[in-house]
Amino acid sequence: MKITLLPTTKFGQWTIGLIISLVSFFLVATLVVTLGHQTGGDTITANNYIAIPMLIAVGSGIAAFVVGLIGILKYRERSLLVLLSTFIGFDVLFFILGSLLFPE
Repeated sequence: MKITLLPTTKFGQWTIGLIISLVSFFLVATLVVTLGHQTGGDTITANNYIAIPMLIAVGSGIAAFVVGLIGILKYRERSLLVLLSTFIGFDVLFFILGSLLFPE
């Protein structure tokens, strides 16, 4: 089993792209909060300028996990970046499921 740095399959490339999308939309939401002096509210849709980029970022993270898992299991993708991206996607999914299953 040879581990490379860059992905060799389309699923691996999609995984990397989705993680880049996650980081990009998270940075957009952060810039909206800091530069636009926006604040959240009681619900997720209280401020759509923050909610939309964050929902897209979360969706990208979960999609990166699913696509990365398919690439690893079905197509034997053994890229370090794909493994790392899949782990980050799993972290996003774990956080969201924890928030939904065990609300405070």
